[in-house]
Amino acid sequence: MDYNDAKLKKAIEVLQSFYSVIKETSDFTKKNAHELGMTIQQLSILNALATNSDLTLKNLTEVMSMSLSKSSVSLIVDKLVEQNIVERKSSTIDRRKIILNLTEKGDYLYQQSQNNAYAYKAMLLALDGLDSKDIDSLLEIHDHIIENIKSLK
Repeated sequence: MDYNDAKLKKAIEVLQSFYSVIKETSDFTKKNAHELGMTIQQLSILNALATNSDLTLKNLTEVMSMSLSKSSVSLIVDKLVEQNIVERKSSTIDRRKIILNLTEKGDYLYQQSQNNAYAYKAMLLALDGLDSKDIDSLLEIHDHIIENIKSLK
């Protein structure tokens, strides 16, 4: 690769920009998780279970936006079960399947997380000075980049 190539330099600049946005918003997510006594991974599972009821471990792994293996998700779920945040129940349809749901404590933590929502609030403030058409264009460009990257796989 020719690192002096103008197109490559621009691609690197765009990628570094994405990383910076993710890092800055992740810091707010870490703060939220920390205040709830959780890790980011635990908070992600909490959010996934709150917005998708009656998931199996396999389904939970699929809906997670983080790329965690099924065994990693299983270990995190074990910890959340120990903390009485998540409960496991046998499916009423197929007794071999174990269904995951939030407990009352899990529901409470989810509500606290939603009330905090530091990353969302930070992004809202960051976008506040931008025109809505610019934001729409940004989202459209991001979607196009995502589609292009996915087509390379």
